[in-house]
Amino acid sequence: MRVILIIFLSYFSLQAYSQEGGEVNTMEVVIEKDAEIALPESNRQFQRIPEEQISFNTLDLKYNTKILKAEVDPFNLNYKALDFEYKKLNKPRPNYVKFGLGNYNNSLMEGAYNLNLKEAGNYSIFGFYDRYGKGPVQDNSSRFSDLRLNFKTFHTFNKLSLDSDIDFFNNNFRFYGTPTGDIDILNNPSVNAQSFRIGLQLEANEYENIYFSVAPQYTTTNFFESGDSFNQESIIDIKAEVRKKSKKNEWSYGVGLNQKQVTYTTNFTNTRSQFDIIPFVGLRGDYVTIKTSMAATIARDSTNNQVQSNFFPSLDLTWNFDNQFTIYGSFSSGLDIVTLRDLQYDNIFLADSLDMKNRSILADVDVQVSKRLNRKVYMKFGASIELVENQYFLINSVEDFRQFSLIYDPGTFTKIDLNFFIDYQINKLFRFSSEIHYMKYNTSIMLEPYHLPQLDYNLQMSYQALNNLSLKMNVNLISGMTGRDVDSTIVNLDPILDLGISANYALNNNFDLFIETNNLLNKNYERYLNYPSLGINGKFGFIFRFK
Repeated sequence: MRVILIIFLSYFSLQAYSQEGGEVNTMEVVIEKDAEIALPESNRQFQRIPEEQISFNTLDLKYNTKILKAEVDPFNLNYKALDFEYKKLNKPRPNYVKFGLGNYNNSLMEGAYNLNLKEAGNYSIFGFYDRYGKGPVQDNSSRFSDLRLNFKTFHTFNKLSLDSDIDFFNNNFRFYGTPTGDIDILNNPSVNAQSFRIGLQLEANEYENIYFSVAPQYTTTNFFESGDSFNQESIIDIKAEVRKKSKKNEWSYGVGLNQKQVTYTTNFTNTRSQFDIIPFVGLRGDYVTIKTSMAATIARDSTNNQVQSNFFPSLDLTWNFDNQFTIYGSFSSGLDIVTLRDLQYDNIFLADSLDMKNRSILADVDVQVSKRLNRKVYMKFGASIELVENQYFLINSVEDFRQFSLIYDPGTFTKIDLNFFIDYQINKLFRFSSEIHYMKYNTSIMLEPYHLPQLDYNLQMSYQALNNLSLKMNVNLISGMTGRDVDSTIVNLDPILDLGISANYALNNNFDLFIETNNLLNKNYERYLNYPSLGINGKFGFIFRFK
């Protein structure tokens, strides 16, 4: 099984434009709990945040909207990133349909349509369906399919803006795993994992320099095994904020209110709630932007009838020495409610009756230094350290080795991440980017950081061989992972080395042919214990773009 890494949609329709503009191929959006959102410009990593930008965790559709999902697919190590752009550098909207066929009975259908009605608003819809009819263990015993739909709208009415988001996914799969023990691999239940989320974000500037924001969101997630539900969850999340800014846009201050309630049901019901009051203040200068807040949190867990209260500070600092050199630093803390929806992005092969708890982030310190050496070379160095109470790990269930349960570190878990990124536009035809993360973990008791990698390295290269032919290569290395077998012994997982090559041939301005390949080295690795990957696999098809 493989975890999916991120491939941008610009690969399909906007690659040539980004090369001409000299933009960074991999751009990060740093979203902290209490921080406003900053999108990087083409020639710098961070930019000053407009006062009118809405907080919370969605992006303003007037500028750029991205869906970034680390989706779980046991057969594909690639990440998917779906990019919808509206008003940026006069680029065409990526309206397209894509069809592909491959080995392992693989079929792909994908498409996006974006509509800008000016005063009436912006609309976008995206659909994705990927199916493997058979897999690495007894063919159709490990079949898998992934359906995803997303719909977004954005409207403005005088001093009022309205942003809505509807997201739906449906994963259908069969447990397989390595056949050991007393499990009958031929008696594999079919499982449906479904999630539906609807969100609304409203912001108004009714009074001079005073802004009001509210963002309600409802999510439901269900796991059905052979038609019977075994994991269900509903989430109600409401965020609100009032802020005031100075006339010179130097100072801003206000208060945020967050209310979240999660109900998880299997053979028992677990209800957890969290309420935050977050006063904050921010200062914006010509070169420095700083924002600090203090969240007062009250949380309740029905499994132990425990009520907790705490104070969680945070600090964000951005220092732009010039357009080419930036230092970013943050300190954050807070409570993180572990949810079924979030878990399925890590691993969909979840056991019945999961033990769901809250993670307490005592401290998360992150420092990033970015430098653009010239128009061709961009680099970023970073280091972070995270201290967490109740960190969870995924381990194979002792009742059924094919399913994964949760185990928690009740003390303080430490994670250190050292990372480096470089993007080099060698010329108009050739470009490469490389990113490496080295992680170090420390648990408080005799636990292993199960299934967490120590090294994650990714290399991407693209080459415009001809005017209408583009080639791309991706190399991914993940190593240092361990699992826990059914007899509680520690298993060292083999390193993952995945090599993929793809090509696009443009027949005209609207019609492309493509071919994509993965695992060309035919490595039989396991991202999670007992779940082997596919061998060499690939697909071919066509992409049709339209206005």
